[in-house]
Amino acid sequence: TIQVHQLVKKPKHCHSVASLLCTITEQEKEFNIVSIAWIKDSGTLCKEPNQYTTATDHRIYCHYEPLKHLNLTINNLTETDNGSYTCKLMSNSKHMIENFTLNLTVCSPENEPRKDPRRNKVATSGG
Repeated sequence: TIQVHQLVKKPKHCHSVASLLCTITEQEKEFNIVSIAWIKDSGTLCKEPNQYTTATDHRIYCHYEPLKHLNLTINNLTETDNGSYTCKLMSNSKHMIENFTLNLTVCSPENEPRKDPRRNKVATSGG
């Protein structure tokens, strides 16, 4: 079997970081692993046999430890990151799928970091 874990507590807040870990258990190590992937909404975020992968979205990063795990990290979370994430492992003998749902708090103005208006002022010199 494969197992999926979130490395930090949920729910996550917008603009924070989420890490999901897909762990390959001992039973699967005896099989020839062809690939392992993180999928969201039927789109592949990253697929390994490569050791390091940067997904098409620059906020998403994957790291693969051969025969151990595939770690998915999403930086600067937004509402579009809500949803079901699937770890899919394919070996020479079978395919396995494990799902995980990431729940985010709503990114609303009251959740946004407040900007100090004094920092946005342009200094002018008198003449």
